[in-house]
Amino acid sequence: MSHGFDEHQFTWRTSSYTDGGEEQTCVEVGEVQDNPAAPVGLRDSKNRSGGTLLFTRPKWHGFVDFVKRDGYLTEA
Repeated sequence: MSHGFDEHQFTWRTSSYTDGGEEQTCVEVGEVQDNPAAPVGLRDSKNRSGGTLLFTRPKWHGFVDFVKRDGYLTEA
């Protein structure tokens, strides 16, 4: 299924909880700048060519709010 977006259009960022060490496992979140209708991408930082999960912005923000609200993320 075509989603109309290429991974190269995304600006990717890695979690601030990642220290960059070899044993770290993390995900990257990608957004298409200046396009609020574009999905949010999620991919494995160690296997970037392994595929990207796409979420609508409302679904992504709902997920992040849920995780923060229910304590799955802790402050460092």
